Amino acid sequence: MSAGVGRQARRGFSAGADRATVVARAGEMLLAGETVDVRRLAEECGVGRTTVYRWFGSRSGLLGEALWTLVDGAWSHARRTSPGAGPLHVRQVVATFLTSVRDSPPAASLMIDEPRLAVVSIMSPTGFVQRRAVARTEQLLHDHSHLPEDEVRAVAEIMTQVAMTYVWAQLLTGTSADLATPLAIIDRLLRQTR
Repeated sequence: MSAGVGRQARRGFSAGADRATVVARAGEMLLAGETVDVRRLAEECGVGRTTVYRWFGSRSGLLGEALWTLVDGAWSHARRTSPGAGPLHVRQVVATFLTSVRDSPPAASLMIDEPRLAVVSIMSPTGFVQRRAVARTEQLLHDHSHLPEDEVRAVAEIMTQVAMTYVWAQLLTGTSADLATPLAIIDRLLRQTR
């Protein structure tokens, strides 16, 4: 047995871990406030560094996937635990989600340690995380609003851009994010759904 395989067994990873395992481990590293070193990550997961780059294209691609997994987990939790129905439920989901992001020490440290990732993946309307967040918001609006079909996508894009840009920008600059402003804007958008 090689030294690498023995090390993997002690850490709980099997040789030749799959793509999902690599993403999960990168997410754990982000949550722990650790720098995601692709060489170390690949070694721990029992895959080659070349394989990691083939799967994700770049370190930023890997971090975007890992970050999305964390963001999506927070979003799913907000959907499960938020009361109400209709537009009030939509507002509560967004408020719960934004509160969890704002109050997350790993999110704050990620903004400081990986500002380029924040701008490209999270805050850009065409970014990896932003695009997926729009899709989740669009589904939420389909399920809990009376918006005309042709307006749902536009409202989802505006809500996501306002909410995520506001909170992530506050984290990026190290200032406390007051959620009143983005939630007031979202309330105005949702009024047309009642």
